[in-house]
Amino acid sequence: MSRHFSLWIVTPPDYPHSRCFEEIALGLQASFTELGFDAPIVTDPAQIKDWAIVLGANLLPRLQVPPRAVDSMKALLEKIPLSEQDKQTLQNFRAKHLTPA
Repeated sequence: MSRHFSLWIVTPPDYPHSRCFEEIALGLQASFTELGFDAPIVTDPAQIKDWAIVLGANLLPRLQVPPRAVDSMKALLEKIPLSEQDKQTLQNFRAKHLTPA
């Protein structure tokens, strides 16, 4: 069973600042394409296929859209602090996978 993904840029009317997510969506779309998935970028939630990655989820309260039964993941782009364990895991990953051969 294949899954379809959509990159949903939440776009309230008269709010041009939603465009700041376009470049991120294009990068994600290229990544999905590289992995063999089709992931259209949509601004209309009616166009969402199966799974949605939501860019601009903080803008959802501005929309007058009825709740939709869709599986989604909110992409949080804010910087979050890392725990010491997270930092160690990241350091180990870098040492193992990102060091020059």
